[in-house]
Amino acid sequence: MQSPLTAAAFNLTSLFYPTGNTPAVCLTQDLPPKEKADVLLLGCGDARSILFTSWADDGQGKPSTLDPRPLDITCCDSEKAIIARNVLLMTCLLDDEAGSGSATIWNIYYHCFVDKQSLNFLDTQAKKLCAMSTSMHEWHMSEYGSILRFCDSNTLAKVRDVWSSYCTPSTDPDERKRYDERLNTAVQTALQIKKERMGKNITLLTGVRSAAPGGVHCLQDLSNLYNDYWAHGITDRDPKARAEAKYPNPMFFAQDTHTLTLHYGADPLLGFHLASAHAPLTQTTSCRSVLPHSSLHEFVDTARSQFSAWMKAFKKRAKRGITLRFIASDALAFCHTLRHRRATGAETSAHLYREQHHFEPLVLDGEDYAIEGAAPLSFNVIDTSNLIDHIGGINLLTATSPLLQDTVTAVLYTESLVKHGQPHKKWIGKLLCGHFPTMSTLFGLFPVEYWTNATTVSNADEIALNSISQSEGADESQDLSRLTWRRPIATYQGNLVTTAIGPLRFEEDDLAVILYRTYLEAFDGENLGTLLCGLNMANLNLRSLPWAHRGSFAAFLGVLKSRIALDWNKMIHALLDLIQRDTNLMIGMNYHQELVAQLHLLGLYAEPIHIEPICNTFDPWTSNGPDLRSWHNIPELVCLTLRIPKFKLELFKTMPRGKAPTPPVQCGIECVQQGWTNFFAVVQMGFGKISTSGTQNSDNFQISIDEDKDGWNGKSPLLVSFYVPSTVLKQQPQSASVFFGLQSTPHNTVTFSQTLPGLKIHETKQGNGKDVFITKHLPNQTAFPVISSSENEPEADENADFTVNLQAEVSKSMDPPQITSFIGRISIMSETVKLLLKEGAQVESTPLSPGMIKVTIGKSRFHATLCFPNPVDAAKLRTRIARKSSYIEVIAAPANHAHGKTLSTFMYPTHLAGQKPVLWNMPRVNLDMLPVLDITRKKEIDWLESHIRITFSLRERQIREKAIDSPLSSDVRVDFKDSVLTLFMFASGLQTEPQRIFALFHPEAGGVHVLIFVSCIRLDAANRTVILDAAFLPLTKKLVTELDPLLQKYKLGNKLAITIVDDAELALWKQVMPVYVERCRNWDHSASCEYAARKQIPLTLEREQTPLCSCGNGKLPANFVSVPDWNRVAKHAVRAAISPSYAVPYVEPIFDADAIRDRTMAAARAGGDVGGGKCASCGETKSKTGRNLLRCSRCHTVQYCSQKCQRTHWKQAHKNMCKK
Repeated sequence: MQSPLTAAAFNLTSLFYPTGNTPAVCLTQDLPPKEKADVLLLGCGDARSILFTSWADDGQGKPSTLDPRPLDITCCDSEKAIIARNVLLMTCLLDDEAGSGSATIWNIYYHCFVDKQSLNFLDTQAKKLCAMSTSMHEWHMSEYGSILRFCDSNTLAKVRDVWSSYCTPSTDPDERKRYDERLNTAVQTALQIKKERMGKNITLLTGVRSAAPGGVHCLQDLSNLYNDYWAHGITDRDPKARAEAKYPNPMFFAQDTHTLTLHYGADPLLGFHLASAHAPLTQTTSCRSVLPHSSLHEFVDTARSQFSAWMKAFKKRAKRGITLRFIASDALAFCHTLRHRRATGAETSAHLYREQHHFEPLVLDGEDYAIEGAAPLSFNVIDTSNLIDHIGGINLLTATSPLLQDTVTAVLYTESLVKHGQPHKKWIGKLLCGHFPTMSTLFGLFPVEYWTNATTVSNADEIALNSISQSEGADESQDLSRLTWRRPIATYQGNLVTTAIGPLRFEEDDLAVILYRTYLEAFDGENLGTLLCGLNMANLNLRSLPWAHRGSFAAFLGVLKSRIALDWNKMIHALLDLIQRDTNLMIGMNYHQELVAQLHLLGLYAEPIHIEPICNTFDPWTSNGPDLRSWHNIPELVCLTLRIPKFKLELFKTMPRGKAPTPPVQCGIECVQQGWTNFFAVVQMGFGKISTSGTQNSDNFQISIDEDKDGWNGKSPLLVSFYVPSTVLKQQPQSASVFFGLQSTPHNTVTFSQTLPGLKIHETKQGNGKDVFITKHLPNQTAFPVISSSENEPEADENADFTVNLQAEVSKSMDPPQITSFIGRISIMSETVKLLLKEGAQVESTPLSPGMIKVTIGKSRFHATLCFPNPVDAAKLRTRIARKSSYIEVIAAPANHAHGKTLSTFMYPTHLAGQKPVLWNMPRVNLDMLPVLDITRKKEIDWLESHIRITFSLRERQIREKAIDSPLSSDVRVDFKDSVLTLFMFASGLQTEPQRIFALFHPEAGGVHVLIFVSCIRLDAANRTVILDAAFLPLTKKLVTELDPLLQKYKLGNKLAITIVDDAELALWKQVMPVYVERCRNWDHSASCEYAARKQIPLTLEREQTPLCSCGNGKLPANFVSVPDWNRVAKHAVRAAISPSYAVPYVEPIFDADAIRDRTMAAARAGGDVGGGKCASCGETKSKTGRNLLRCSRCHTVQYCSQKCQRTHWKQAHKNMCKK
């Protein structure tokens, strides 16, 4: 993906992702029930998550008293074909009221090849949509227009063009011939690239994620299905269906075949939850096949059954309130335009281009973005897919964080599928180009999993596979790392929680040092020392695809300016001074003029752009000339557009499609005689013809570009535009060289230095008026781009008793520089409280939560709450009291989250908003929709034990092993996880007869405190884990008296499984119990809810008192659990969904990969059976001749039954893993 706000690169080959490569997610799973969902999907991809959300969020008729929430989803993707596919799919679903078209709709959306009936169906639907989409008005007045909306007219026009390409030519034989040739060429190109990238048959690890939990066992089956799909183009295995599916599907191949090619990893099954295809279930569900097929058929049938159920749910939701909005645009440009529209209240253009390789301005001219328009401009759910892999964390959060609503419920998701080639912890350190907690604070975001080191979404299967691959010598791994970002809580007033926080204060020099380090990290590809350190192909390739340029760095600073309190000009001067004195970046100073220009462009650098005088011997500025000297008023910045003849690009056009690179490019202006060169990487480019207005070399000169739709295959020249300080152009207004070329990355240098001297593609003189055009603004634009519009800050309450300011203290000597403490200052405004303070009233600081401190003065009712952006170490709090000056300061150090001490109980933060609980990192589930595991089939759930045991990090396992002879360890979180493990093992019957009643037993404090009744174990495939469907019964003093006889009966009848806890673990259970209950709630909290009345959740951590409200008591399914006298206790119990709690790999390691590798190699050299006794290629346990398996002679870690299997596996996988 290329963005006009990231480093520019040639788009010689673009890969088309028609189907998703990660399982569908419920977009609303972290919102409270009933809350309206304003969702922004960036890089939206296919429609799987929209369909799944319709199914999961609605409940599909399962028992629930909750009304469906309104859904408003804005879908943005840079590829118009993605939008066209999705809208066409939705219209097919809306048309299919009877539900009879499921198979045909599956065919056209997921099959590369289709039968004649499906092709005709697609042709009919595409022609229907083309007729409806002649204008925005016509579309929005159509039968689909109230549900399916377009954000702008150009998106509609582009999508209509794609729909037109789906239509089969029917009359002109020549046109039909060209149509068929285009499709066949696209098919052959895709197959050729797939062969070059993946080989003929391959073991595909990505399928394991979709089949989790327990997906490791399905690796070979899913790989076979992928290979089969690419061999035949359909998911059906019926010979007749395969024979009839002989027509290339235009929804996969009808696009621009010159640059857009079907991605070699396309696999329609990856977007579904396939665990129910292999896991033993007690009953069939609407999303699992019941047909008696082989395991391969089960996976396909499960996916198709889920698709059918999701379709039905979407059609039902369409009648109850859903709006889908679509735009084909670069994600960053769309985000900045939305923010500008919100900030100005009216302007629908931020003067940005729709995408990098075209000169089309992005204008939200749809009626929904008019002044009274209905489209949301901020969102409580933002999902960014894996854009962070393509455009970098800084760019992504710069664009998206301002659009996240300032509410406690709002959530932003980022995920990464990148091959890290490094430990997860190192990856997280690089993600934001600086100290991760510090950078998160600057963005005003709270990375939930990072601070809690807890998640119920499992990546256990991926971790297991990567550990195996690393033990075989693989240097790189690919994990799905998903991060949840929230707004830090800013105030706490009873049960009202908001996030409106004032700007964080910094010393100017402190922030300058942090940002200087960010600058170095963002451009570390220019650092020779970094390139030479750890010299390997993976690192060189990584640094050959830069995501940042000086414009994106300036945009990042623009977002910070509205969040930080300091003397901005002083800070900018300090930062620029550090950058100018830098000796790390080889060519950093060659980009300095661009940096200053971009800061000036965004209003971040107020002083005139100045360049030290250079002795001019060529073009004295005092003389007149046909250049800038003819302008009446020369602005600080001007736009330079360079025309590059098409023949200069032949080198790139002749490269094979599968090997065509995406080299980053730039422009430059230099004077060799005077020894200066300035690079400009913030460029916009496209093919087309220039039209002019006004007089060249004057203030009124403008150019517009009529684009060549044939792009690389057309005849038009390449046009490149960029902003440049006018002072640079004044140096040598005629004789300076202007050039277009490649950035000096390792890959470009190795690949092109021989054929492109100086990596220059085209060079001319600045005075060449035929190829160099200087204007005030970029082509087709009338103003400077707007990246960071200022918005009104919330006004302070003049009648408040106090004001609160937060100051960050920074250690500039630490590597990297980081915030080491926060100073919260409470300035007293009330005269009464001032007097109390002067008279010596006692001041107490009491932690309310890891990030909230309550400050109380004397015995009065006065108290103030300090809310820090990050969790802080309560044990290290310091208080300073200025009694005469009437202020109090609390100094707090950020908590050390990584060692499990200061935040050991901070696992699942829960807050009250609007008197209702808000869960921060526990996804909501509808238990009745989740299939039940059949625990009687023990051999088929043998994966369950390892799935639960992998919840422990490496550190936690070491703690657990030290306490092997004791029921409790030295770490409360380890004990809690151990108790959950016990519940699952005993409930599953893997270690004993299945148990249904469990007791949290404190031997030194009254015995049993909580009863847990387990109904069953359910499969939560969407979160790649399992859930105990259970009921909590906290034993209060009153209940102990009432139920004591029954409790004794359970004990005497051996019905009670005891889990020993101490004070700390019991308190942790009481913190987590409300979360387990709330996540599966299908009832409303009453008006008299105890949470709202007491303004806290949990209600208490005290013994013999319940932490839960009573709203859900007794609201359980009939025959919930089969235990003696269940009816006596059911009215006191409340349903809960208990999930394993997994450690987060980028906080602390899950495995010691080096130790695993060492043990594997040692076992191999000792003759151990490392390969598991099976051929790594085909799975046979003996060679073809019946003898023992042979080992790889190079690494001795894998085994084969024949030389043929060894050669096959070497090409598929082992070549990249094998080490001597």
